[in-house]
Amino acid sequence: MLLESIIAISLITVIMSARGVFFMNTVASAGHQRTRATGIQVADSIVENLRSHDSSSLVSGRDASSVTTQFASSQATAAPIQAALTSMDQAVDANASTGAGSSAFVPTTGKPQTQGTVTYTVNQYLGWCYIPTSGSSTNCVKSSQIANGASKITYLRA
Repeated sequence: MLLESIIAISLITVIMSARGVFFMNTVASAGHQRTRATGIQVADSIVENLRSHDSSSLVSGRDASSVTTQFASSQATAAPIQAALTSMDQAVDANASTGAGSSAFVPTTGKPQTQGTVTYTVNQYLGWCYIPTSGSSTNCVKSSQIANGASKITYLRA
């Protein structure tokens, strides 16, 4: 009788331990998904804010020096966006004073945004890209990749 009780308790312990590990993994996964969903909401709100303004106000205050520094620093910190950055010309305000980029409407430095207990750093890049009106290409490219004198559609990519 004692042996049967020990075996039963051991089986219950093993089964409950396995269920406990499954439960803990589920809780950790749910937390990760919640953090990811919040990050996506932050990004969506930034994009919607950008869409609500005209291109001249978005570029305003972004001096060439600050934008160049921003694009250069992205090579180490933002590998997933490198393809987009290399396919566009930097959007700069020719009238902006040097160093004004960090206080521009669309800043050239990352800005922290806290949601709950998580702080995200929002980096916003702006660049001009072009699609030739003739031909079958629909890829947005730098102006240097468009033939001289060719007509093109201009986009401000954020």
